[in-house]
Amino acid sequence: TFIDLEKQEIRITEYDYFLNGYDGYYLARRKGLWTVLSPDLTEVTGFFKFIIAADSFVAVVKDSANDFLYASVDGNPVPSKHYRYAGLFNHGLAIVSQCKDHFGLIDRSGNIVVPMMFSQMQYYEEGVYFVIKNNRQYMLRELMN
Repeated sequence: TFIDLEKQEIRITEYDYFLNGYDGYYLARRKGLWTVLSPDLTEVTGFFKFIIAADSFVAVVKDSANDFLYASVDGNPVPSKHYRYAGLFNHGLAIVSQCKDHFGLIDRSGNIVVPMMFSQMQYYEEGVYFVIKNNRQYMLRELMN
């Protein structure tokens, strides 16, 4: 059962579990598989073993090989590569890794913007990331054109 407190509406659904996503989207489970629901409760992705996170653009999902990949939420193309780790996009960039302890940034087309050369990477604020390389911490600022 889904209750929308703003609209004072109750909907009966076939899902057995809900989680809040970002931007008003939800993660929902049915028969052990997960999908993303739009704010009006429409399924906007296929069903996956596990969905890590979702916003109004993309869902980060795990496939049967436990790789991370992107699934479109808004119908636009998403990077098609499989990653060892993939994060949500912040201001058009996402942290990804294709092998252990090598993180970098891609854009929404999947182009590598910052090479996967950091042992750790964390989003801080628009255009700023904290990174670690050779056991030293740095602040990485995106170069704006």
